[in-house]
Amino acid sequence: MRTLLTLALASSLGLAATGCEKAHHKSSGPLGDDDLAMLRDLPGGNVALIGGNYMKMQNFMQSALGQLAEDAMEKAGAGKGMKDWMQCFADQKDLKVAGGVALQGGLEMRLAFRGMTIDQVDACAKRAGFTHTIDPDHKYVEIEVPGSAGQTFAQGYLALADGTVYNRQRIAISIIPSVDPASRSDLESDARNLSTSNATNDRALLALAAKADRSQTFWFAGSGAHTPAADKVGDIYGSLDIDGGLKADVTVGFTDKSLATQLEQGLEQAKKMSDSLPPDVRSLIKDISLHRDGGSVRIVATLTDTQLKSLSHMGGL
Repeated sequence: MRTLLTLALASSLGLAATGCEKAHHKSSGPLGDDDLAMLRDLPGGNVALIGGNYMKMQNFMQSALGQLAEDAMEKAGAGKGMKDWMQCFADQKDLKVAGGVALQGGLEMRLAFRGMTIDQVDACAKRAGFTHTIDPDHKYVEIEVPGSAGQTFAQGYLALADGTVYNRQRIAISIIPSVDPASRSDLESDARNLSTSNATNDRALLALAAKADRSQTFWFAGSGAHTPAADKVGDIYGSLDIDGGLKADVTVGFTDKSLATQLEQGLEQAKKMSDSLPPDVRSLIKDISLHRDGGSVRIVATLTDTQLKSLSHMGGL
């Protein structure tokens, strides 16, 4: 699950090297009660929020993007188990996810799932062949998930009082990233504090999320403020749609406007070189739109399965 979110976000941000004309912007407006209810199940103090609906994910692993994810997992040594783990989540037709990203002793990922029980999470671990231990009360399961270089790391999932499944991991950023898992007591401590501090208190991020098209498979809203990147990047928001390809709509506010200029220059260079590229990649460059307003840059792109395969053969993703 986390691998899928990371790959999709990285793929969309990687599109920012090309594009041109202005595209019509679609936003969903203020978050509704369902979205806010899920965010109340996440700790506050985030630098980014993520949301999503899995209705379009049933055929993900058979798509070109799913194949890219599978190839990346194989290179990392995760193998078939991780593929089955991701497919099991994708098979949950009513699954919705909300996430928060915080900088607390590293990169902390908080995830809330609705439409899936602890027993179903445990069944996914069994399907993938992962070591898993479910507590007798069926409110917590701990799963050993494969990482890079043959390592494994624990992931704990806790059932909250409203039926939401909650997971948190802290990733230490280094040459070899390490994962600090949250125990049941850690997750229960988070849950006790949600009534006074939760992600709905992150007002600036909620305002950004209102600008995103949340009807797509995933949406995200973040800010570089109060982070090491504050002198380069400000607000960022957008959406990803995974349905027979990948559609990305990303808006980035650069606090360093020279970065926006570099992006435009990269566009011009890509345009000049496009005639020498394979037809699928050439059409991709022509179809991507980029619009700049001062330090704000919006990129809209739709990649078909054929284009994604062409890019993967070139090492583009």
